[in-house]
Amino acid sequence: MLATGTSQGGRILLIDDVRSIHEDFERILAPHPAVSELEELGSELFGEPAGKGGGSFELDSAYQGQEGLAKLQASLRDGRPYAVAFVDMRMPPGWDGLETIEHLWATDPQLQVVVCTAYSDYPWDEFVSRLDAGDNLLILKKPFDPAEVMQLARALAAKWAGARRAAALVQELTRQLEAARAGTPSREVDMGDVLRRTLGELALPIAGTRAVVDAGPMPRINGDPEALAHILRHLVANAIRFVPPDRTPAVRVECSEGPREWTFSVRDNGIGLAAERADRIFTVFPQVPPAGEQGGIGVGLAVCRKIVESCGGRIWVESSPGAGATFSFSIPRQA
Repeated sequence: MLATGTSQGGRILLIDDVRSIHEDFERILAPHPAVSELEELGSELFGEPAGKGGGSFELDSAYQGQEGLAKLQASLRDGRPYAVAFVDMRMPPGWDGLETIEHLWATDPQLQVVVCTAYSDYPWDEFVSRLDAGDNLLILKKPFDPAEVMQLARALAAKWAGARRAAALVQELTRQLEAARAGTPSREVDMGDVLRRTLGELALPIAGTRAVVDAGPMPRINGDPEALAHILRHLVANAIRFVPPDRTPAVRVECSEGPREWTFSVRDNGIGLAAERADRIFTVFPQVPPAGEQGGIGVGLAVCRKIVESCGGRIWVESSPGAGATFSFSIPRQA
């Protein structure tokens, strides 16, 4: 194990069969009191903020994939999970980097991973298809730049920590929405009244952006008015928010009646999103947005999804980049 200290940035696992690589990472990421003193002195002399250099991570070493997996499993049992793993691509005679990552993610899907390699052992397409990598995987080419290592570690650890905070928040919010519904039986709700109240609560952002919001006829349905208002409030607020600065927000709220369900939709003229992000935005984990799009952790949409699914419905989005989006959710009709 590498020298460790009080971790401010999170725990990092390095899996590489070359001992000198571990020494390099320790110099870059592990806490060094002497370096911190020099940084403070430099801050006083040159006016630079302290803490730009030096590390604040707790590092653990593994020299083979199997050893790294064992350390990951132990960290979860101890309640001290790793935020990021740097994994070498070639580690004979054991697992290679790809196989190692498969085992790591089978144990902890939230682990952020950086592949360290000097070779193109696998085409990137094969990486993505085998691992379903999403945005939890990055590549670091050897020989690496120390600044790049630090930047990756800080960014991914912050992303991981944000995801954990978001998950805890969603869990608590869901517990509170569910607790409220437990004492509130389903009753007939005038969705026109719910929408009017929702738009009144959003009067300031609507006026501030000069948004135009109109709606079709709204039905009376059976449900929880507070839960339904929460969904509409969040979807309309997002429709106003995610619009290019040179475009006036235009939002249309509609409802269609089916034989088994009511389907509500909120259509906007905003930035839209790529098809591959359509499912991920309803999760609690932060996503790295494509260029030109705004990011976020999707807590509000995750709560909306929880509410809709608890009612026996579903929520989805249809969109393409630059062409706006239509968010829809269904509520089953009661016999």
